[in-house]
Amino acid sequence: MAIEKTEAIAYRDWRGIRGDLVAVASPKEPVFIHVGPVEGQEGYDPKQGFFVFPEGDFETVIDKRNLIVNDASILMSRRMHPGAATTLTGGINALAIGTGVGTGTTQVPQAADPTLHTLRNEIYRKLVSSWTYLDINGNATATPTNVLQITTTFTNADGIPLTNGAAAIVEMALMGGDINTAANNTIMYNMTTFPVWNYQSGQALTVIWTLTF
Repeated sequence: MAIEKTEAIAYRDWRGIRGDLVAVASPKEPVFIHVGPVEGQEGYDPKQGFFVFPEGDFETVIDKRNLIVNDASILMSRRMHPGAATTLTGGINALAIGTGVGTGTTQVPQAADPTLHTLRNEIYRKLVSSWTYLDINGNATATPTNVLQITTTFTNADGIPLTNGAAAIVEMALMGGDINTAANNTIMYNMTTFPVWNYQSGQALTVIWTLTF
């Protein structure tokens, strides 16, 4: 069975306006502010940035494709083998986040590598919040389809470890196999890297992956 590498990820951050956004606070209409490398520079993504809303809140949105790693084939093979000692009872069940830049920087981290078995520096993982089938129009449906939307939400109560008041997140991965929230455990399904998103106390982070099989 072939897996089309057409996944997309969007993650959103909700909290009060930051001090460096005062100049664009309280607009009459939502305003999109681009962040990260500018056009012509490595890593430029015109969709990377955040919206500032009239009430002063903002939403960070990054829409990015990711890489299915080699271990994804092992995960699926073990799920398909009934009764074997190596059979896994769980599918994709957790989202891992990390701060590993590899040979890159926080603004341009090293690209995802299909030969990796773990994130470069996993700092936290959480069990998936929900799994939803999507129909051909992108709407949720109870009928099984070849498109699966996986959502995970982090909140302040999760206690994501911070360094100097923030977690410099630059990598994420979906993890599968038997349920385990320990770092660098279970099997990595896919991976993506992106310019740093500094998670701070009080923020909420929702990560939405869309997998097309």
